[in-house]
Amino acid sequence: MAVLQDDKIWWTHLRKLAGICDELVELSSNGAYVLLVSHFESLQARFESELTARAIPFQRIALSEVQLPCSGKHGGPAVSLSLASSLSQPTSSASESVSAPLHVIIAEHHPMRSHDERLSETLLKIGCAQSVTFHVSLDEPLMIHFGVDSIRQLLRQLGADEETCLSNPLITKAIRRAQDKIGSHVQRDLPLQSSSDWFRYNFRA
Repeated sequence: MAVLQDDKIWWTHLRKLAGICDELVELSSNGAYVLLVSHFESLQARFESELTARAIPFQRIALSEVQLPCSGKHGGPAVSLSLASSLSQPTSSASESVSAPLHVIIAEHHPMRSHDERLSETLLKIGCAQSVTFHVSLDEPLMIHFGVDSIRQLLRQLGADEETCLSNPLITKAIRRAQDKIGSHVQRDLPLQSSSDWFRYNFRA
């Protein structure tokens, strides 16, 4: 059964982008399948460009097809990209033949906690999934609106290297509280292309 890991915190968006791509290469080279999920189309497009530049094979799938990458029926690339908006319950069961484990990387938090919870709850039900992990950088709109000075200070106290990521349950919980606070200021939830646009049109401080 899949485990929801503590968030991986990156100092910058560029480091997060590079770090996730490095992790995709490492996991797939070790025989695992990887599902990379984005909430917003702009981030998925950025990953598609980066993976293409690195000559890393990938496919686009809907989240209704998430069982396929790790079933014995699958013959495509080890890396799959999907948008959270294509969310639906997996159609395959855990009893199907599994050729390799699946690791799920969620490349960003949605500003609304309910979106993240709905996504992670569905992904955790995938029979072949081993882990589900959110990634976030300190310069993302969610963190900027939350206020990142205290988290930066904590990261430095923990000896975090600015070139790598850090996981800490205290920071994971702080991000969830920030999402709850943001949710209290939202009167509408228009689906948009990017996190920045979402805050521009949906959030009122």
